[in-house]
Amino acid sequence: VTSDGAKTFEHARVGTDATHGSGCTLASAITARLAVGDPLDTAVKDGVALVERAIRYPLDVGKGPGSVHHLADLRNRATREPTTETVAGVVEALVERDVSPLVPEVGMNVVGATPYAETPGETAAVEGRITRTLSGVQPNRGVRFGASSHVARFLLAAREFDSELRFAVNCRFGDDVERALDGLDWSVAEYDRGEEPGQVKEADEGTMGWGARQAFDRSETPVAVIDRGEVGKEAIVKLVAVDEETLTERVSSLLDALDG
Repeated sequence: VTSDGAKTFEHARVGTDATHGSGCTLASAITARLAVGDPLDTAVKDGVALVERAIRYPLDVGKGPGSVHHLADLRNRATREPTTETVAGVVEALVERDVSPLVPEVGMNVVGATPYAETPGETAAVEGRITRTLSGVQPNRGVRFGASSHVARFLLAAREFDSELRFAVNCRFGDDVERALDGLDWSVAEYDRGEEPGQVKEADEGTMGWGARQAFDRSETPVAVIDRGEVGKEAIVKLVAVDEETLTERVSSLLDALDG
């Protein structure tokens, strides 16, 4: 509330009771931003964003409800370079393995999220994707933050259900890939674009966010999520994992099952 009037700041509710210290943290964050010269609107907006992340990734300390994680934002920024290097390592492994049979027409991308990622800008991916060549597969460019939109939004939505997930890759889907998935001891989910509400396609996160929520709103976190596509949209299967080694192994296992 200022002499110019009142403004309300809103954000989605975070489903947790680990909110100990949230009020003090918000007040301190706003004060700190004002102290460095930010306008009031900006200070409040940034303060709310910091506290929202701190609540979403709380610290389980003491008795009763957990505490907000004051350092979540700082530690998240500190992992940017290691995350980029990790994604680059996965890409190198896929190139060496030659995953050509799994590369979709739209290209393959590997996405890695920082531990406390909230936006696509906090995910690292291949700029321009991985494509098939006459001598195997190659990334078009290097790895950078914010390079992915579709797979990044899918991964971020999946993390709302399992925050341990940090890596994802999109692969070609077809009858042969479906048979290969049937032969693997994996939890597999899918979503139907035909059931997607019209207004979802117009939203910022669109089909990827909606589809991930359909697939992950279940008791068991799936390893693979099938999107059978629609007219003008290629069918895709996305694999997710908590770490880079597991993601690489899952792509390799799917390729082996496909070859078999």
